Amino acid sequence: MKYGFRQAGRFKVGPQEAGEFLESLRISCGGILTPPAVVDAATPPDSPIHNAFTWEDSEAATEYRLHQARLLMNHLVRIREVGDEGPEEYRAFVHIRTDATEDVPQGRRFYTSLEAAMRDPDLRAEVLERARGELISWRSRYADLQELAKIHAKVDRLIDKWPSAVKA
Repeated sequence: MKYGFRQAGRFKVGPQEAGEFLESLRISCGGILTPPAVVDAATPPDSPIHNAFTWEDSEAATEYRLHQARLLMNHLVRIREVGDEGPEEYRAFVHIRTDATEDVPQGRRFYTSLEAAMRDPDLRAEVLERARGELISWRSRYADLQELAKIHAKVDRLIDKWPSAVKA
């Protein structure tokens, strides 16, 4: 089995070594993997996945709080009343990634309200392109499920008809 990472450079371990190690761990754990089992297996310094984790506690604590902040922003919804239909929920904040520029070589990453993003043409395009990418990703993730064949066909047509101004 060949392994890779969806985003290269995110982890300080090789994908093949990590994948083979985690598969071996899954088998030794009765066919299931849990985060606590993975962290336990990664704890020894000679573990193949040890370097995928932050072991310096103050740095790890800061990273965890940043992760919690992202979770908070990603899971918060706004609620509006829609006539007789009752309340409707929608995301309060959306994540934005801007392209690299001369002034900001890494680009920018931030959250803004969904309303603010939809009012700004560049941010709107970013949000809609991310939605398209997530739809394509979902389609790919479940491509082998025949039970979803009719939905896949509709998703394929939707992707083909996606507004050209939003396509990458």
